Amino acid sequence: MATTIVNSYNFYFDSERDINGASTGDNVHISLNETPIQAAQNQFLRLSLQAFSMYRSSTNVNPTNCIFRVSCTPATTGTTLINQPKALDCGNFTKIQIMQDLGLKVAEAIQVSTGVTFPPTSLANPTGIFHMNREFTSASPTSSDNILRVRLDYGTTPHLIQAGNLVIQCLVDDGDCFELIGGNRKYNLDTTGSIFVDTTTSTTRVDIYGYYGVQESTQQNTYLYCNLNSTAIQTKSYSSRSTDKRDESAGTESSRILGRIINNTDFNTFTTETQMEYFLNLTNKTLNFIELSIADSHGRPIPPNVNYVLDPVAGSGSGVFSPVMKLDTTHVPAEANSQNTLGNRSFEGCIKVDVVQQMSAPNNTLTAPPPRVTINPRLTSNLLSQTKQPSDYLTGY
Repeated sequence: MATTIVNSYNFYFDSERDINGASTGDNVHISLNETPIQAAQNQFLRLSLQAFSMYRSSTNVNPTNCIFRVSCTPATTGTTLINQPKALDCGNFTKIQIMQDLGLKVAEAIQVSTGVTFPPTSLANPTGIFHMNREFTSASPTSSDNILRVRLDYGTTPHLIQAGNLVIQCLVDDGDCFELIGGNRKYNLDTTGSIFVDTTTSTTRVDIYGYYGVQESTQQNTYLYCNLNSTAIQTKSYSSRSTDKRDESAGTESSRILGRIINNTDFNTFTTETQMEYFLNLTNKTLNFIELSIADSHGRPIPPNVNYVLDPVAGSGSGVFSPVMKLDTTHVPAEANSQNTLGNRSFEGCIKVDVVQQMSAPNNTLTAPPPRVTINPRLTSNLLSQTKQPSDYLTGY
């Protein structure tokens, strides 16, 4: 169906200040009651993203991808850990640093289970302990495949782990850690690991192997969402959050994504090249309110860049539950967790609003003028004296 644009508006938005009480830096509510935009009959409204920018106020490793589970059975006395949550440090790290941090967190769990302290006594400096090369033969990495290989070398001290009973799992409900460390996702917690752990070859070392390349992040893009119904569609993965359903109902659904912005080091920016990369054809004919928010590719809010720790209360025990990352208040007050409301989380940009006219009538709609009412010849005494074209009617005078 042919269309033409009969009117256009540039709508500039900024979530940094002068926003209503329900808004935050990553979710802004904007009223257009003072300047509503309306479409008439046989017209519709189209939103197209023209520009977007925001500072990268989040980290690559964050609460959406840092949590994994450790199960450990001691060979003699000790504490049996069952699906104990552990969390990688949140921040921006190299692949080697992510491998090292995983090793440290596993060593902490082993110490809780068997009581064996990983050398040196301070676990803050892993230099010289971790060997990332293919065969664990030197302290210098020689493999270019980026696959995780970490050796926990206890020297002459036995690690006291029951053979084959150290398991590392990445549950989908906990987030995307399996992508970060190059392992397999787990839909349910069981006795098999997301990555391979060798405790039987030597009683004084633990070798940890990933299956695939380690990633420094798990999200390639930031998505701009709006609250308006439209004709756009998406796969259900964009609203799955931290779930992964595999069933016959998996498919598509209505979408409210207005744009996709590539994650860069310091900024997330987008500028249109064709003015139609990302657009929504609205089903409503009036635009008097809009809610704009940013989220990741699974519809999860983007975590603020604050100091996180694993909540020991919510993350204790066993079974399937949801570990919680909370603000580390050891050195900062609780109000430090206010990036979305008081801090530096904000975004800005421009949306073009077009009023689009459909050039042909919708199906099953009669737009021709009604036929003209005439006088029946038998009701007039005048003689027929004139005829017009066949497409017209007969009349007397």
